[in-house]
Amino acid sequence: DFRPLQAKFHTANGSRQIKTLYYEDYRLVLGKPRPLLIRVIDHLDRDAETVMRYFDMRIEDTPDAWFQPSYLERLR
Repeated sequence: DFRPLQAKFHTANGSRQIKTLYYEDYRLVLGKPRPLLIRVIDHLDRDAETVMRYFDMRIEDTPDAWFQPSYLERLR
C-alpha cells in the first residue's frame, strides 16, 4: 500500500518547513483509493488550517490548450 499520508513543504533553501498536508479518509473512487479529505497546516500562521473535502469525483476531458502559457496568461 503506497498511499501518501502526509507531505511536507519547505522554503526554497530548505531551512524551514512551511506547510504540512495530511491525506485522510481514503475510499475507493473511480476504481482507485483516493483521499477524500486533505488538511493543510500552515506553519507560518499557526492558526491557519485549510480543509479540502472532495465529493462527486468524475473524469472529464481537459483541453491541452488550457495548459499552454498563452492560455494561462488570460487567467491573471
